[in-house]
Amino acid sequence: EEVEGLTATASSTYPDDDDAYGAHFAVDGWLDTHWVEGGGTGEGEFLEIKLPKAQRLERFAIAVGNDATESFFQSHNRAKRVMLSFSDGSSQSFDLEEKRGLQSFDLTPVKAASVKVTFGGVVRGKSANDLYVADVRFW
Repeated sequence: EEVEGLTATASSTYPDDDDAYGAHFAVDGWLDTHWVEGGGTGEGEFLEIKLPKAQRLERFAIAVGNDATESFFQSHNRAKRVMLSFSDGSSQSFDLEEKRGLQSFDLTPVKAASVKVTFGGVVRGKSANDLYVADVRFW
């Protein structure tokens, strides 16, 4: 069952008067809203995701890039790798495909109250240099 009630903070956020790119958009369940980092290319940037309580996690899904259209996806930075650091001290890493939409991965089951999601291997966008993340989910 999908974990509900996730909250998120980020290493940086793209500055915007309307807070249109905040970390909370990475855990809102929608692929047409995004967290956008504000620190450079996105390499080494992270989301810190808190779960409502410590619980067993068995699956993880993520949508990286600006998922609105294929053109937007190609225009903006997206990550090729992600490392999950769990509150129990363990970590797991995954290679991401160069595609729109959710990518789902089986986790080595872990009990955690929070997960730090760190981004690496950033692919540079054709016209912009900011990392977009549409959504992060756990089961």
